[in-house]
Amino acid sequence: MKQAIYKTHGKADAVVDLVELARPVLEAGQTRAKILRAPFNPSDIAQVEGVYGFRPPLPAAAGWKASARSSK
Repeated sequence: MKQAIYKTHGKADAVVDLVELARPVLEAGQTRAKILRAPFNPSDIAQVEGVYGFRPPLPAAAGWKASARSSK
């Protein structure tokens, strides 16, 4: 599983890293989703740059929206 992570605010191309994460183990009643598309929107860039309406605790995941299909 891959995730875009940033540890500091700044220009997205300089501070965002694509990291490989272990797949979490599913618990009863949960399902896994296969991400089909995950755009990086202007609001995502503003958040990475630290100029959006709020700043999440760092490190943080970049991007909020995705199109997915249930896969398990």
